[in-house]
Amino acid sequence: MNICLIAPQTPFLENVSFPPLNLLYLSSYLKLHGYDDIELVDLNVTDDVPSADVYMITATTPQFPYATELLRKLKGITIIGGAHATADTNSCNLFDIVIQGEGEKAILQCLKDIEAGGYEPVYAGTQIANLDELPIPARENIEPAHYSYYIDDALSTIAMTSRGCPYICRFCQKMYPNVRFHSTSYVLKELLSIRNCGYGGVYFVDDMFGLRYNLLELAPQLKKLVWKCQIRPDENINNIKIMGDMKCRGVNIGIESGSQKILDTVNKKANIKRVPEVVKECKAQGMEVRAYIIVGLPSETHETVEETIEFLRMIEPDSVGVGTFVPYPGTYIHSHIKDFDIKIEEPDYRKWYFRAERKKYNCVVSTSELTADEILRYRDKIDEEFN
Repeated sequence: MNICLIAPQTPFLENVSFPPLNLLYLSSYLKLHGYDDIELVDLNVTDDVPSADVYMITATTPQFPYATELLRKLKGITIIGGAHATADTNSCNLFDIVIQGEGEKAILQCLKDIEAGGYEPVYAGTQIANLDELPIPARENIEPAHYSYYIDDALSTIAMTSRGCPYICRFCQKMYPNVRFHSTSYVLKELLSIRNCGYGGVYFVDDMFGLRYNLLELAPQLKKLVWKCQIRPDENINNIKIMGDMKCRGVNIGIESGSQKILDTVNKKANIKRVPEVVKECKAQGMEVRAYIIVGLPSETHETVEETIEFLRMIEPDSVGVGTFVPYPGTYIHSHIKDFDIKIEEPDYRKWYFRAERKKYNCVVSTSELTADEILRYRDKIDEEFN
């Protein structure tokens, strides 16, 4: 059976920094179970899609329209999975098969059914309790030069040492509330593999890297790489000191808003008063701080945006990643949109992206006080002042 794994294009991003990590996991997992004829295609780096018996496509919501356009070119069985398919399965009925949730075990069963002469239209993914059952992502299947992410001038890639998040932010397209971790030995082995693939750095995309209780045990490999990670705005200060000891170069912090009212509305479960202490300690440890901000969350007003701007001026992050709010399918806000001061103004999923190149941003929502254009202008104002 010939299998082709496809990551659709993201035309709102000119430079693709990261490979499709979920497909790298899937590739290595399927090979472990005897499926060797696999080709991975990232349509951000090539236009060529080979002939195959089965096509597996992953897609976020803004990628979904481009995934459906692929169907005209594909002659084999088509399978879609990923964030959008999990959140809005009914919209995926043009595909032969839909995978919900974590894909590895569900796709393995799906392939066995195809080989047996039949298959179901929907397969519900099963959580992998022991993440060490997963082989290391097949980074050898990609060309590092196709991606452009650097830390301290070192070509770097992404890694994930855990799955899940214990928090229930109402804007998050979340699969599972529990957190599972790879063991220390697994992570050390993966970091060695990353070095052997030619990378000099790694960015941990765990929702909260600081949840690992054994950070110091990763030092034997981390000290040989430059690295960054994501942390909570109320991160444990001792964790930050440990990261500093292991030469962490930078942290990305999901602050979201400088207004406690907005944070409470979206159930962020973070006290804005803790953030200055966290940022200060990160800087004291020599880490660059990048603050993530969302403009246009439910109940956003001129006053709450100005609160955010003043808050950023006070904490002085090194840079700010700022996007406009998108009420993705599967989020609490999308499912209960009538309960929030938010209105969808643009139904075209092609425009439902949160991050973009500087001149490609747009806004798909409004609040009772701010139009979509006003939200976008505030986004641009923050971008221009802090970057």
